[in-house]
Amino acid sequence: NGKLRARFTLPSQDARDENKAVAAAKQALLERGSQIQIRSHRFVPGKLINFVADQESAPMGTKS
Repeated sequence: NGKLRARFTLPSQDARDENKAVAAAKQALLERGSQIQIRSHRFVPGKLINFVADQESAPMGTKS
């Protein structure tokens, strides 16, 4: 059950550098307030970053 968590854009020179792209993606998730734990990622230069993450935990007293 994949969910789109964030979208962001990078300058083309940064989009080919895995470290810069992954750092920007993680920052975009943090700005969203996401509480997921990233386990791994797939990086396709200039195209996409796909994260494998543990499910977000629901706040106490709510159903997930």
